[in-house]
Amino acid sequence: MTKIKYLTSSLIILSVLSADNGLSAEFEHITIKDGLSQSTVNCIIQDSNGFLWIGTQDGLNRYDGYNIKIFRHDPADSTTISANYVNTIFEDSQGRLWIGTEGAGIAVYDPGLERFTNFRYTPGDSTSLSDNYIYSIIESADGTIWIGSSEGLNKFIHNTNQFEHYARSNRDSIDSWIYYIFKIAESADGFLWICTYDGLSRFDPELGQFTNYNLNINNNIDSIDTEINTFMVDDSGILWLGTNSGLVKLDTKTGDRIIYQQDLPHTESTAGNGIISIFEDNANNLWFGSYNGLNRLDIGNGTITRLVNDPEHPNTINDNYIPAIYQDNAGVIWVGTGSGGLNKYDPGKRKFPHHFYFPNGSNQLNNNSIYDIFEDNSGAILIGTDGGGVNKYDPANNSFTYMMNIPDNNNSIASNSIGAIGEDLNGNLWIGFGEGVDLYNPQLDEFRHFKMVETDSSTFGLDGVFSICRDSAGTMWFGSYGGGLSKYDPIKDTFYNYTYSPSDTNSISGDYISTIYCDNSGELWIGTSGGEINRFDYESEHFIRYLPLDNQIDIYTIHNDARGKLWIGTHGYGLVQYDLESKKKKYFTTNDGLASNVVYGILADAEDNLWLSTNSGLSKFDPDKLSFHNFDYRDGLQSNEFNQGAAYKTKSGVMYFGGINGFNAFRPSEININPFVPKIVLTDFYIFNERVKPGSDSPLPHVITNLDKIDLTYQQNAFSIHYSALNFSIPEKNKYRYILVGYDKDWVNAGNSRVAKYMNLHPGAYTFQVTGSNNDGIWNDTGARINIFIKPPFWQTALFRVFGLLLVFSSLFYIISRRLTNIRRRNQRLEQIVLQRTNELKKSNDLKNLLLDIITHDLRNPIGTAQGFAEMIVHAHSDIEELLYMKDSIDQSLHIITNVTNLAKIEVGDQIELTNLDVSLMVHEVLSRFKRTLQ
Repeated sequence: MTKIKYLTSSLIILSVLSADNGLSAEFEHITIKDGLSQSTVNCIIQDSNGFLWIGTQDGLNRYDGYNIKIFRHDPADSTTISANYVNTIFEDSQGRLWIGTEGAGIAVYDPGLERFTNFRYTPGDSTSLSDNYIYSIIESADGTIWIGSSEGLNKFIHNTNQFEHYARSNRDSIDSWIYYIFKIAESADGFLWICTYDGLSRFDPELGQFTNYNLNINNNIDSIDTEINTFMVDDSGILWLGTNSGLVKLDTKTGDRIIYQQDLPHTESTAGNGIISIFEDNANNLWFGSYNGLNRLDIGNGTITRLVNDPEHPNTINDNYIPAIYQDNAGVIWVGTGSGGLNKYDPGKRKFPHHFYFPNGSNQLNNNSIYDIFEDNSGAILIGTDGGGVNKYDPANNSFTYMMNIPDNNNSIASNSIGAIGEDLNGNLWIGFGEGVDLYNPQLDEFRHFKMVETDSSTFGLDGVFSICRDSAGTMWFGSYGGGLSKYDPIKDTFYNYTYSPSDTNSISGDYISTIYCDNSGELWIGTSGGEINRFDYESEHFIRYLPLDNQIDIYTIHNDARGKLWIGTHGYGLVQYDLESKKKKYFTTNDGLASNVVYGILADAEDNLWLSTNSGLSKFDPDKLSFHNFDYRDGLQSNEFNQGAAYKTKSGVMYFGGINGFNAFRPSEININPFVPKIVLTDFYIFNERVKPGSDSPLPHVITNLDKIDLTYQQNAFSIHYSALNFSIPEKNKYRYILVGYDKDWVNAGNSRVAKYMNLHPGAYTFQVTGSNNDGIWNDTGARINIFIKPPFWQTALFRVFGLLLVFSSLFYIISRRLTNIRRRNQRLEQIVLQRTNELKKSNDLKNLLLDIITHDLRNPIGTAQGFAEMIVHAHSDIEELLYMKDSIDQSLHIITNVTNLAKIEVGDQIELTNLDVSLMVHEVLSRFKRTLQ
């Protein structure tokens, strides 16, 4: 038996989720101002690379969290998308995108080449699409592509690029329903569910048959509109149908139905009955959009939450017409609107609920400048503002009441500019301001005003109170800028003032009191603007000075932990750790990861982590690991700038931090870190600042996202690589580091930069690697990488060098060979000349030898004989002078012949005996002989 239930606001629990002071679902808006091609978003999908694709009525958009790339039809280029009006987007198992258009068929996007292959209806061609108006595309488990059009169901045949048609032949025949297919989904049993103008059908792919479902109850045609705009099949097989009569939950096995409809008398009901989009998130919530707003259904308990535009709250959804809903792989909800573009709801982003004042609002802060926060005995949070008096916030009811100055009314707070708030043991409030302090008795609703009277030391001695503290004994302490320290004696109803005395080392170190801190052990700590910390000794009523810090820096806040260490927030010098036993101090600054060196407040959570309010957001400090985790306004903080004194932890563990734009209230245990590890992709490649388009004649044969290698020439050695971490939860906080192996010596910490630039690289092989983190510092250490090879010029190639060496060696061989040949030829000529000369010398020597023989035999012997006869004659006639002369002449002739013979021996290398020659005697003898001859 079929059962039906109608659920309206009178039968289910409804809650309104609007932008109401920190209890809201805040939406970010991505519009044409941000680069979106058009304001009507019909469909949204995230591809396998992690890019977000948005289909509009004027272009297809690809979003990487930072930039939007638009694809539009170009009539002159057949590889562009077939039309700009996009109805649906689907990614198949091969990574291709199928884009269904309004009036131009299907465009299939190749992500490698960034080109489209278009399929259209061709009249008279039964293998083409049945129509050009495409509304739904899916891929079944067996890899078949199914397309829903205005003229029926189409099946794509992969090997022929053709289509088979399944459509009604007669609209009046109920067995052949199929008209204007808006949505197709495959169930676990392999059947296709199809929603159309005419209702719901189930298609058997094996038999090619349709089974139609009549959703009308008891044949009452008005019960449910037969036109189904959209639907979804959940994991349990339940169908969720979006109709113009509301949301229908259909159990196809039992036929049971539950209908969620708008109850017009009740404003807190579903946002309209015309449901046009449905999506189930990963937290078992069903999101459904209507013509009148967005709804969220908790499937587990049936609770519906409505999210609609509120003109007074800029962070609500910006348009109520919701044709598309999607959740990305990090859990971010994306909502497409009719005229507001793309809306983004990040459940993990809003870590810190924010309370603030905005014009025309109600039940809110009346001033955004917060100077002090305090919890009274009733659990109310008292907010001291600069101009709005004291705002009393009731966390249980999320309501505000105000305590403000009423001119000419002495029984009102003395000033609307509040410096500090405290409470005594009797439940009276002490409120400090620029001219003194007020005591408020809530039971009597009476004020007492205390101002400084210089002539009376027992009166309040301070002019301007900016810190109030109650110690463990119940004594109230007050600090001012310039007036020193004062305490109140409730028994005597008098004040005792402590001021700085240059001659007294036991006095407080300065009159400019920046903070008073009463720790859990009963100690009273006072920080001054002169950089010293004072501990008050109750027994002696003396002040013990523990520092000063370096350079007389201002102390803004003090915290004493259970380990005996003071933690001090300073102006300009960060966080200081002071060990009370060793008297040693240690500084933690931005160099160590602190958000800012100006620390206004310090609160400790249950895990002993310190939460620090600064001039650049909140820092969570782990004292064991000495590590920081920073949050800023993008995490939901009131601002990056906080105020001194505006930090308080309640008895229940809720932390309050105030600043220049309201305050944040949160439980530290609920501040979850985004665990999503983003995929890192390379998005673009530039050579000499000019984007490189993929193609056959390009260094990029495909889109760089899908490449593993790039080949460049030596003239393309200046390039830049763009990259992105596809984490859409506060992408501005994603961090990066990269390295070009072969060039960089170490990793480059790029911060938020998404481009790496290199100039004048030498030819060679390189590997570019980039890693990135999400907004909370969760890193993808694998990252992305690509090999880059810069080809050298031909004269630097190994082949050219080998050829050059061969050429050099060949040239040397040729030169040496020619030289050796020339030498051989010259030697041959020289040998011939030497032989000729030798022959000539031999002939000359033979002639000389003949002459010598003649001289030796033909002259020497006769002369020798003559010499013998002369000696005999001279010996016989020694007194005849002419005979002596004749003998001398013969001797000289023989001597000459002997010398000639010796000269010949020298020429042939024979050794001769040398003797001394008296030249003068020889000359004298010759002359004397000539003289005798002349006589």
